[in-house]
Amino acid sequence: MIWLGPVLLGAATLAALLRARMPALWLVPILASAVAAYAMAGHPSQPSREHRTEQPSAEMSAALTRASDALGKNPADVRQWGALSSALIAEGRTEEAVRGLTLAARNLPPNADLQILLGTALMAHADGVVTPAARLAFGRASAMQPDHPAPPYFLGLAYLQAGDPQDALGVWQTLMARTPPGAPWRSDLESKIRAARMMMSAGVGAAPDAD
Repeated sequence: MIWLGPVLLGAATLAALLRARMPALWLVPILASAVAAYAMAGHPSQPSREHRTEQPSAEMSAALTRASDALGKNPADVRQWGALSSALIAEGRTEEAVRGLTLAARNLPPNADLQILLGTALMAHADGVVTPAARLAFGRASAMQPDHPAPPYFLGLAYLQAGDPQDALGVWQTLMARTPPGAPWRSDLESKIRAARMMMSAGVGAAPDAD
């Protein structure tokens, strides 16, 4: 999987991409955790695992307390679910983040933001891999909000992680066609498209020659 290094989207760019439809800044730590975890581990075959820090920071502990208190008053606050998940992931408690967001997604009204939060938490728990469960969450988000740019990005990443740059290229080119010229993620998306083309040129994902 040596090709995956150059195609990972930076956390800042990914946060900007999501903010096109989701202005909540609490997404940044979640996405940074997912991307950074994959950058360090870098292999889809590795099992999911907890990444606990020895001692959670005071800042994260305070954020966790604030989010928990807020959700106690209003369990339907998607922004606070994001804050809670962000704090849990920052402490390496990815399984708890996934459990909480799964519960929220099952019991709250359909919400694309919540599904994307669940998908990114699942990625964080799987060391940045777009697992089938994460892909399902992103697919639900896309069905709820078809013009959201995040689900097709993750779909392309899933194809690339599966060694299928041709399908990744198709998804990303479609996303590029509807990306505004001044979008902050545009240049990064262009680099992903170039990486997918390089993989195809190198024969990655190519069908075997017929006899």
